[in-house]
Amino acid sequence: MKRPNVSPYLLLLIVSILWGLAGPIIKYTLQYFPPDIFLTYRFFLNAILAIGYFTIFPSFLPKTRPQRVSVAQYSALTVVIGLGLLFLGFELTNSLTAILLASTGPVFSTLFGAILLREHVTAQEIIGISLAIIGSILTAITSDTFPHEGLLGIAMIGNLLIILSRVADALGGVSAKHALQSGMRPIALSHLSFCIGFIIFFIITAGRFGGILPVVHTIVSVPLQGHLGVLYMAFISGTVAYTLYANAIKRVEIGNASIFSYLTIIWGAPLSVFWLGDKITSQFIIGSMIIAIGVTLAEWKRHKERKKKKKNRK
Repeated sequence: MKRPNVSPYLLLLIVSILWGLAGPIIKYTLQYFPPDIFLTYRFFLNAILAIGYFTIFPSFLPKTRPQRVSVAQYSALTVVIGLGLLFLGFELTNSLTAILLASTGPVFSTLFGAILLREHVTAQEIIGISLAIIGSILTAITSDTFPHEGLLGIAMIGNLLIILSRVADALGGVSAKHALQSGMRPIALSHLSFCIGFIIFFIITAGRFGGILPVVHTIVSVPLQGHLGVLYMAFISGTVAYTLYANAIKRVEIGNASIFSYLTIIWGAPLSVFWLGDKITSQFIIGSMIIAIGVTLAEWKRHKERKKKKKNRK
C-alpha cells in the first residue's frame, strides 16, 4: 500500500507547535534537573527506542562513509552542541526571551543554506525574514526581558548561548540535508543522532558528577512532573519532531523549512504566561504580529507557485 504524501509544510507546522511548547517545558523541568543530567536522561530514553528500532531494521544503518560522516556532523552540531547550549541558555534566562532568541535560527539556516547548499533566496523571502527579525528585536528589548537588574549579566550569557546554539543547529541542518540526500531515512537519522548524543552526554555528566551513581540518585529523587517533562522532550519534541523535520527538509530547501521556526513564539508564549507566570507586554504582541506577517510574506509567493504547479499537472 502506498503511503500518503503528506505536505512537508504541514509537517513543519506540526514541528513548530511541538518545539514551541518545548521551550516552557524545558524551563519548567530544569528546576528538577541540571542541564547535563536532563540531556543524559533524555537521550538515554531515546537510545533505548533507537536500539529497538535498529534491531528490527538493521539495514537502515548508514552504509557509506559519506553517510556516516554526515550523521556524525549532524549529531555533533545539532544534538550535542546545539541542544547543549540551548539548555544551558534556558537555565540562565526566562522562557519568553529564550523562545524569542531560539527563533533566530532561520536567519542562520537561510544563510548557510545559500552559502553551503547554494539554495536560492528570493527578495520576497529576504523581506519576510527581515520583518520577522524586526519583530523578534522589538519583543526582546522590552523592559520585562530582564526583570531583575542583578541578573542582567547572567541573562545575557544565557541569551548568547541560545544564539550560538541556533548557529550550530543551522550548520547541523546542512549535514542532515546531505545525509538525507544520500539515502538515509529521516527516522534512522534521528535515532542515530540521539544515540550519539547519549554517549557524549553520559561521558560528560558522569565525569562532572564523579560517576553514574550520583546521576542516577538525582534522577530517581525527582517527582513525577519532572519525569513527564523529560518524557515530552525525549519522545514528542525529540523522536517525533526531529523525524518529521528530517522528513520535511528532505523535500524542501532548508531556508523554506527554517522559517517555520518563527512560529514557535506563537505556540510557546501562551504556555510561558499561563504556566510559568512570564509577562507578555504590548511590545511582545506587536512583535509577534510582525513576525507572523513576515512568515506569511516570505511563504506567500512560494504558496502561489505550488498551487500553479499543481494546477498545471491536472
